[in-house]
Amino acid sequence: MLKKVLIILGVLLLSIAGFFYYHIEKMERIEQAEREAQAKQDAKDLEPFSGDVNTFPIASGIADGVNVLALNEALVEPEVEIAIVTDLPTAELYIGLQGQSTSQYEKRFFQRSIFYDSAMNFSRVPDLQAVHYYFDDQVITITRTAFAEVLGDAQIESLTDTKVWETEIVGKLLDINFMNEFMTNTAAVQKGGLKPLALIETMPEMLLYLKMELGVEKTNLEQLPFEIVKPILFEVDQVFQLYPELDGYITTIEVTDQIDPERFMELQPAFDFKSASIRLNSRWYSEMDKLEENWELGVETEFYPEGTESETIVVHELTHGLEAYIIGTRYQDSPAQEQIDAWENSTVSKEIISSAYAKVSPVLVPGTSEDAAVEDISEYAATGGPSEALAEAAHDVYDNGKRADAMSKAMVEELNTMLTSVSGEKHQLMLE
Repeated sequence: MLKKVLIILGVLLLSIAGFFYYHIEKMERIEQAEREAQAKQDAKDLEPFSGDVNTFPIASGIADGVNVLALNEALVEPEVEIAIVTDLPTAELYIGLQGQSTSQYEKRFFQRSIFYDSAMNFSRVPDLQAVHYYFDDQVITITRTAFAEVLGDAQIESLTDTKVWETEIVGKLLDINFMNEFMTNTAAVQKGGLKPLALIETMPEMLLYLKMELGVEKTNLEQLPFEIVKPILFEVDQVFQLYPELDGYITTIEVTDQIDPERFMELQPAFDFKSASIRLNSRWYSEMDKLEENWELGVETEFYPEGTESETIVVHELTHGLEAYIIGTRYQDSPAQEQIDAWENSTVSKEIISSAYAKVSPVLVPGTSEDAAVEDISEYAATGGPSEALAEAAHDVYDNGKRADAMSKAMVEELNTMLTSVSGEKHQLMLE
């Protein structure tokens, strides 16, 4: 009897164990199916178009066989550090920054994004030799040679066939081991992020620096030769270091023919004075010899400050940007018309000139009027109005340092004082 009971109990226990094993296995299969479905959805989200891979858009910034993707720094969850890239012609990518994500899901999505995007670009651009993904703290590089080794028998050129693409690229997005090996063996990681401006040698890297380091969101400077753009951006970078208020305030630097033909460049504040744009005159910057000749003539005739150079014209315009910044900050709670009036009436620059003259007049030739003191800076300072006088003074000090006109130095000192009062940033006079 006992033996029968034990047998029955054994059968019952085995049944119960089988029941739980079946349901646990079923739940695992369901979870696996859900993971695979999510991975497939990820792949679909990554793909900008379905069908013919030849219709895929190419990521921006291709030049000299190198493609540089300018990734923005917008963070969805700071603790996870996921950037949303919405300003590229490729599909939106969700990229994990600064090493390991806090979740395996973000890590996998990051790996798939890098793999998928580099595959798309290599398959579309025969001469493309490398894809560089720039982040704040590192650069991830995928070379064409390394990527070709990953594909094995499949050639990069064959990826333009949609069936090959589905098998070799989309199919591998679900393979976790493959993705780990891809990132470990193929992706070259360089710590340090962006190159210093002085070491940049290509236009894509230059445009990337402009966006990520200087906060300029919109530009078409690629229309100009690299050797023209780099000196301009070098000066922009220098002034931004002197005046961090401009970082993110100057949101556009572009070339245009929709500008006064006589102007080299101009600054335009936004309607709300929360940002500003710099516009280069394509007439002059497409013919640099004429620009330099015109500038040298202007310096010789004292129309521009003595000792200033054409390469630093942008300093003049950035000073207008500082004036616009002060107006936007000082009058941020005022009606829009009050801000516009302050700009059009040169309220800020008039205050600066008046204060500077009061401080510098004791060291000037007795009887020198305020107008005469401004005229000593340059003819343009005297005839262009207070805002132009302030910009000319800053250009004078930036290029000439201690040799600059006394009134110029006094005006820049007052500008610095006023900026500190509205932003809290400390500034030093640009004297060398």
